[in-house]
Amino acid sequence: MLTSNVHTFGYGRSVRNWRQVDPVFRIFRYLGAMGKHMPPRTERAHLIVSCLFGTDFDAVYPAIPGQRCVFFTDKPALQTHIRAMGWECVLWKPDEISKDILCSSLQSKWVKFLKFLDSFDNFSCFQSITYVDHKFSITHEHINWILNNRDEAKDVLIRETPLQKETLSAEIDAARGQERYERHMQETRAYLYALISNGLISENIRIMNTGLIHYINPTNARPLSDAVYEACWRLKQPECQILWAALSQIHPVKVQRVAWEALNPLWAAPERPTQI
Repeated sequence: MLTSNVHTFGYGRSVRNWRQVDPVFRIFRYLGAMGKHMPPRTERAHLIVSCLFGTDFDAVYPAIPGQRCVFFTDKPALQTHIRAMGWECVLWKPDEISKDILCSSLQSKWVKFLKFLDSFDNFSCFQSITYVDHKFSITHEHINWILNNRDEAKDVLIRETPLQKETLSAEIDAARGQERYERHMQETRAYLYALISNGLISENIRIMNTGLIHYINPTNARPLSDAVYEACWRLKQPECQILWAALSQIHPVKVQRVAWEALNPLWAAPERPTQI
């Protein structure tokens, strides 16, 4: 029976608290300190991310109260507005702002397809991640629908496009009229033709809308999201719905498709704030 709180523990001097010298306790104390810098378990369950790069837009929709919402931008002047709308703001490479909408569109794929996880270890703890384009205004109702209707056996939940497009050619045709998509469409067609000719993909596939993607299992989804990101940059093609449709046939990621009408947030550019 211990009769005193004064012990030597073989250190040649007395100590009043075994916690001062016990190596196991020191390890647990260190891990406990590390835990203080991580979000609580409930917050680690789900992360919402969005982004805005370049010079073409200057407003965002409100974040969802009670959710961990992180907004990436390269525009220092937009930080105050983003935070006022309830988002955590991450300023990313502000010295590389591009006036070319093709370039800024490609930069947004860094967030959309989870490449930011390679640069920010503190976000890798989240069990699921929802990406939303800055033109979508999502609410508690949308997030609750996602979390209540997602198939836990799948890796990604994504919506079908509002128009029923059943082929790669249909999506290519729909992209006409937008210069940033058409600029390198010839190279994109050649890339898709090679995949089809080699029997790797089919021309016939239902097109998905990549403006809102819920990564049920981000780790399992990375082979597909990485492949789409890399193809977008290699081809200089920001029309990622074409490449998602093609590469989702190659990479064994389990995708849950939902109807556009099942999850239909407001889709429009947010209004410009009076002051930024």
